[in-house]
Formats: sequence, C-alpha cells, structure tokens
Amino acid sequence: MVLVTLILGSSALLAIIVAVWVLLRNRALESEVLRDVLTGVGNRRGFEEFVGGLPDGTSLAVVMIDFDRFKQINDRYGHASGDEALVRVAAALHESATASYGDRARVFRLGGDEFVLSIEGADVLHASAVVERARGNVSMVLRRHERELTISCGIACSPTHCNDVSELLNYADRALYHAKRQGRDRTIIYSPTLFDVDAERDSRNILRILADALGAAVDAKDAYTHA
Repeated sequence: MVLVTLILGSSALLAIIVAVWVLLRNRALESEVLRDVLTGVGNRRGFEEFVGGLPDGTSLAVVMIDFDRFKQINDRYGHASGDEALVRVAAALHESATASYGDRARVFRLGGDEFVLSIEGADVLHASAVVERARGNVSMVLRRHERELTISCGIACSPTHCNDVSELLNYADRALYHAKRQGRDRTIIYSPTLFDVDAERDSRNILRILADALGAAVDAKDAYTHA
C-alpha cells in the first residue's frame, strides 16, 4: 500500500514538474516572439501587444526614433557594422530611459533603423529630458567606436495631444518627419501647427506644379505659332 502511494505520489510530482516546465517554456517562447532578435529589445509585435494592453486613460509618452543617414554606415563600413550600431543604440536608449522610469520605460525596434520609446507616466517635459539624455548617450557610444551617427526624434504624449495610442504614434511620426526636414540630429515635439506647415508646403508644391505646367503650355503655344 505504501509502495503504491509512493508510486502515485511520484507520478503526480512528475506531472506537476512537466506542467510547470511546459508553462515556463511557453512563456519563454512567447517572450522570444515579442523581442527583436538582433537588439534584444521589443519588436513591432511586442509594441502592438504592449499598447493593446494599456488601460484607457493611461498617461503615455511615445517617441519615434530614426537614425540619420544610416545607409551611409552600411555602405561605408558594411552591414555587420550597421548591426553593431543598432545594438549599441538600442542599449543606450534602454539605459537612458530606464534610469529614470525603470520598467515603465520600454524600447521597441519597429524595423530597420526605426525605434519607438514608450514611457508611462511621462509628460512632454520629462519625455524631452529622457530623449535628450538618450541622444547624448547614443552620440557618445558611437563616437567611442569611431562611428559618426546621430538620431532624430519625434515626441507625442497622451493625454496632452490625444488619447488614442495609434493616433499618438502617428503624431510622433509626424514630429519625427519634421525633425528630419529641419536638419536631422534633433528632437521635435508634436504640435497641431505641424499640420499647417504640411498644408503650406503642399500648397506651394501645387502652385509650383501649376506654374511649371502653365509655362510649358505657353512655350508649346509659342513654338506652334512660330512653326
């Protein structure tokens, strides 16, 4: 009877051990799926799952980050050097953000040389301070390895700019676009006036196209008249 009990007890213990192992293994696999293989930070899917799990009304700063002229690094030093730069920048971003906000700050690589930094509970002022510290750290790390590379950043915050996270990402991306247009190696905070700047630029482009078309039409008419 005692022997039977021991056997059954051993079987039950083994079953528990196997179940726990399977659970931990599945969690590890899920974690791997949400992480970027190269840099070790979260990937695009990880970011989507993270923001999808945020409760409504969460105070959140989103920072879109992009390397400036990253293609030149790959072309000049090779893709291995470019990958090394990505790894070092991801580490510098993570260190800079978590130094102030701990696990409330997360870094994700969306793809290529594009990253996004999310900081729960940060307003525009504090997010800007984190980003500028990160930009300084990135520059220092890359100079140490003889790589001249800078980053441009765009910031948008909830609820300051909007409450919808997907829209917040669009706003941060728009701010990043303007950081690139204004000379790179800088941070731009989203503002509704950025839409006005885009509208003005589009209007100028349309007017230029119309003027060119009109000029071409006049030239064609003159050529036809003198033919």
